[in-house]
Amino acid sequence: MILTKSEIDNLIKLYKEDFANFFSISFDGNNYKFNINKNIYFSNVETLAPSYYYNYEIKEKDTWPLISFKEYGTIELWWLICRVNQIWNPTENPVTGNMLKILNADVVDEIIATIN
Repeated sequence: MILTKSEIDNLIKLYKEDFANFFSISFDGNNYKFNINKNIYFSNVETLAPSYYYNYEIKEKDTWPLISFKEYGTIELWWLICRVNQIWNPTENPVTGNMLKILNADVVDEIIATIN
């Protein structure tokens, strides 16, 4: 049986930015299971209008959650930064000196609502 997060009373309430919100959940009668195979893609990122983002230069010792915290005030949007910048392996550390596109905060809520 496939469920939505709102149908599961005993599931920990997640922040709206949490990547786990976008996974489907199934219940086998005993356990809840997240399907982590859902992929989120942003097409034509290279053609984004400059009004939607700004550039961020990766600093020494930056991590994806740290960049998310610096730019959005939460560690939960690391996945959005990776996806927008077409980084497919977030277990690899950001490369110092590389440039990232950081979406403006007002665009982020629209994207999250669309994905949900």
